[in-house]
Amino acid sequence: MDKFRLIADWYHIAILKMINLPDFRNSPNWISRRFDSKIPPTTIKAAIRRLIRLGIIEEDAQGNIKRKNENIDSTTNDLPSQAIRKFHSQMIEKAGEALREQSVGEREISSNTFAISAADLPKAKRMIRKFQDELQAVLSRGNSNEVYQLNIQFFALTKGEK
Repeated sequence: MDKFRLIADWYHIAILKMINLPDFRNSPNWISRRFDSKIPPTTIKAAIRRLIRLGIIEEDAQGNIKRKNENIDSTTNDLPSQAIRKFHSQMIEKAGEALREQSVGEREISSNTFAISAADLPKAKRMIRKFQDELQAVLSRGNSNEVYQLNIQFFALTKGEK
C-alpha cells in the first residue's frame, strides 16, 4: 500500500523535490504552507513517515531529512497502473488550478493540434520522453527555490476508422 500511495498521491514526489530546496524545513506545517495549505500537515507527516518506511529518505538525530534513493521518479512506460493513473489525474486537476490561479509569468500552458500518422506515435513518445529528461537535467542543477510540475498531454482527438 505504501508503494501505491507513493505514486498515487502527488505530494510524495513534490516533498522529495522540496528536500533539495536550500530553505527546506522538516516541518509538516512549513511544507503545507509551501503547498498553499491544500495538503494538511497531518497528511504531510504521514507522507514523510511513508517515505522513511520505504527507505527513500532518512531522518537524522537532529530531525533533518535527506534523500537516500534518487531513482524513484521514473515509472515503467506504457504499462497500465491505477496508481499512475491517479497521479496523472491529480496533476491534470492541478494544471487546471494553475490555469485559474497562477499568472502567465508563473506557468506555461500551451497546446498544439495536428494530424499525424498513427505509425509515428512511438517516435513521438520517444521524443517527448527525451525532451522531459533533458529539461529536468538542465533545470535541476542547483539554486532551486520552487518545485514545478511538467505535464505533457498527447492524445487522440479522433477515433480511427474500422
